[in-house]
Amino acid sequence: MLTTFAQFKVAFENRYKTPDIIKYKSAKVILSRRQGDDESCDNYIEAMRKLGRLIGAEEKMVTYAILSGLKPNVANYVTRQKPQNLEQLSEAARVAELTQGTHQFADVEAEIRRLSSKWDQLTAASIEDRRSPSPKSHVCTGTVTVYTKMARKLL
Repeated sequence: MLTTFAQFKVAFENRYKTPDIIKYKSAKVILSRRQGDDESCDNYIEAMRKLGRLIGAEEKMVTYAILSGLKPNVANYVTRQKPQNLEQLSEAARVAELTQGTHQFADVEAEIRRLSSKWDQLTAASIEDRRSPSPKSHVCTGTVTVYTKMARKLL
């Protein structure tokens, strides 16, 4: 039976404390994780903050880990803003993601143009291939003449 707060605190920590092996794995992940191509900066930063809380990392360490894992164009912008805490880092990353998202659209537009050009080439080639070859008139003319003479003799 727990009679003091100190005893309760020790019992609680023993029951709900994160095992060291999970802390080790989380520390490994936080130092090596990178923002995914389709992952927003908000989702990435929140996942990294969660990992930081799980291992008991200081805010500065989490900040550096986040900066090293952000997409390069976002990380460059955030670094130039010199964020003092995670909130400022998160705001700067959002701004960078919103303003630099046009690069992704430019890549998509270039890819669409490239595919459209290929489609036009394929369409033009298939139309030209459908055309039947011209008949060879000199062969047909000779054959028709022979058949016409034979038909006249029969009549």
